[in-house]
Amino acid sequence: MNTITQKRKAFTLVEIIIAIAVFSIAVFVMYSVLSQVKKQKKLSYQEYKKDYKIVELKRLIYQDFTTAKDIEINSQKNIAIFKSTDSLYGITNPYVLYILKNHILYRVESIHKINVDLRNIDSRTIKIMPLLKNIKYFKIYLSKKAISIWINTKNPIYLHIIKADNYTNNS
Repeated sequence: MNTITQKRKAFTLVEIIIAIAVFSIAVFVMYSVLSQVKKQKKLSYQEYKKDYKIVELKRLIYQDFTTAKDIEINSQKNIAIFKSTDSLYGITNPYVLYILKNHILYRVESIHKINVDLRNIDSRTIKIMPLLKNIKYFKIYLSKKAISIWINTKNPIYLHIIKADNYTNNS
């Protein structure tokens, strides 16, 4: 008896279907993982942007108050006015006003001393920049050698600035 042995030259249909099924499952799992990574990256970037904005706000406030001269603070009206050596708009020695209006903290910069009312504004001499929204209150506390600033938002912000002189309290 002659037994003819045949060499296999191709895959069977069942083997191909199983391979396609395994490959499809692997692709689905990888797509799910990639989708989750993309969602997490987007959420992380949004949190980073929020944190970065807060860090930049703290830096701006700290820089403004440490370089300020003749600071006038009215804590009851949530206002701070002072003469600064730093300008965001290229104004030489501007007056700066921090004010809370309609739950928005504004930083106002002008050539002239700023009217707290902020009506009839000349945009050539006064620059208004909203800093932060949804603020419950903006308080400035004074001691003999420091200014403490409390901004109450969803995530409260507290700054303690050592400044031995140049401020007056108009509470």
